[in-house]
Amino acid sequence: MSPDDLVKVVDEKERLKKIAKATSEIDDLPDEVFKMARDVCAWEEAYRSGIYVKPETYPDKVTISHIREMLKRVEHFFEEYG
Repeated sequence: MSPDDLVKVVDEKERLKKIAKATSEIDDLPDEVFKMARDVCAWEEAYRSGIYVKPETYPDKVTISHIREMLKRVEHFFEEYG
């Protein structure tokens, strides 16, 4: 193995460790965080429009799992392409 090949392998290994660490952090978020995010969106909308509409629905378990998967994909995209 050439020195350049070794550097590539080490760099790839470090990159994969970062992805694994970040992904596990997403999995560790409690479901309540995603429900709070819904409230934050309502507050942001109220700030921009001047009208607060209290959320009537919150994400269920299936929706939260989809959001988690989406966040992992976004995180991977930024790791890959910056």
